[in-house]
Amino acid sequence: MFAVLKRNPTISRLRLCRPEHNILSNCYSTRLEFPEPPVHLPNLRRFDGPSNFVCAFTPGLLTHITILWERLQISTSPCTSQIISLLNPGIVRFVNIVHEWNPSLVSLIACHIPGLEQLIIRRASAYMDINSREKARNFLPYVEEALPSFFSLTALHIHMGITNLYEEDLDLDEEFQIVRRWAEKSSTLLSVTLPMSNTCWIRKDGVWFPELQRAVHTAKCWTAMQPDTLRHFKWFFRTVVTSPSLPAEYNDFATWLVGRQAMLVVRDKIENTGDLPDFEFIQGPDNSLESLITFLVSDSTPSNGHF
Repeated sequence: MFAVLKRNPTISRLRLCRPEHNILSNCYSTRLEFPEPPVHLPNLRRFDGPSNFVCAFTPGLLTHITILWERLQISTSPCTSQIISLLNPGIVRFVNIVHEWNPSLVSLIACHIPGLEQLIIRRASAYMDINSREKARNFLPYVEEALPSFFSLTALHIHMGITNLYEEDLDLDEEFQIVRRWAEKSSTLLSVTLPMSNTCWIRKDGVWFPELQRAVHTAKCWTAMQPDTLRHFKWFFRTVVTSPSLPAEYNDFATWLVGRQAMLVVRDKIENTGDLPDFEFIQGPDNSLESLITFLVSDSTPSNGHF
């Protein structure tokens, strides 16, 4: 393999994968003898492969990299640091596939690649256990501590490996607090995914909201939304209208989502009852962008009429 690469130094994209490669089987180790000195690939811009191979090349202006970390390496800080130190500090997108949460990983990346724009850390799902979510939560303070060292980070996505793994007891309130706190430490952040639920949070015009972009793209067509997206919409709207301490941009965004008429009704309901009853969104006449809201007097029975 290395002989082939030496004969093709103009390669710009390289993806390495052993025939028996399986992301779930921890088979990234190799008995290959690495070349000395490393193969010089001056045009290499993208690399995707096992962490062992990083030391086998001297890339040019590498900008995108995906590393499949071996379990022993990611848990041993000196080894992890050595590999990351070999990377080009001009990398803009760094994807890490790991088997466990290494507390020092993000700080090492921030130290060597502070200009990184997109950082993705995904834990391989084969190694889940009943304590996976708590382990992921314990990893987050180390991420937060490293955030001020990045000066261009726009996307930070930390995945558990399975989409919406814990949707049944999703705690958006906790995640909302985390992403807003992280944004204070890294003002360039525009999107964040947290591993407790794999929910993607987006920032637009100073407002953080969970997975609403699909609904915005469907012109706020409530009947066309996926159930989890609609659930996120309801959480966001209720949180905004019942949290006067949030910045004014949140109220403006919520008003845009449902329309001024519906917002006036909601504000009046809160003022009269002190709370916001359970509700559903209803599409406006002729699928207009103006939304309607109906309040539910029980789990499934709507109140008379809608607003």
